[in-house]
Amino acid sequence: MSSINLTLQELAPIIDWETGGKSYYENHYKSAPIWPEGASGVTIGCGYDLGYNSKNDIQKDWGSHIKSKDLSRLLDTAGKTGESAHAAVKSVRDIVVKWDDSIQVFKDVTVPKFVKYTLAT
Repeated sequence: MSSINLTLQELAPIIDWETGGKSYYENHYKSAPIWPEGASGVTIGCGYDLGYNSKNDIQKDWGSHIKSKDLSRLLDTAGKTGESAHAAVKSVRDIVVKWDDSIQVFKDVTVPKFVKYTLAT
């Protein structure tokens, strides 16, 4: 598959939907991984659901963006969804995920992954 080179302007509607925009993110999500309810897992950044990613993928995707001690704690939530994730989110609420890191992982990891899934379908 060829690389996906979308600009932030082209991704802005999705980023805004996932985060509420930079200002909202900075005030509500930066220091608070969330559990969006239902079958979701603990979610960080721009819609990155730890419940549907392996520990290896989380390490690869976020290892250069989050402090190692915090990443280790987030890895404990990998694969947990639903009520299990709801219980787990309390233990990681203090972890900071900066806006720029969130957007970088979204652009470099999430978008290409879901484009690939879409094309395969």
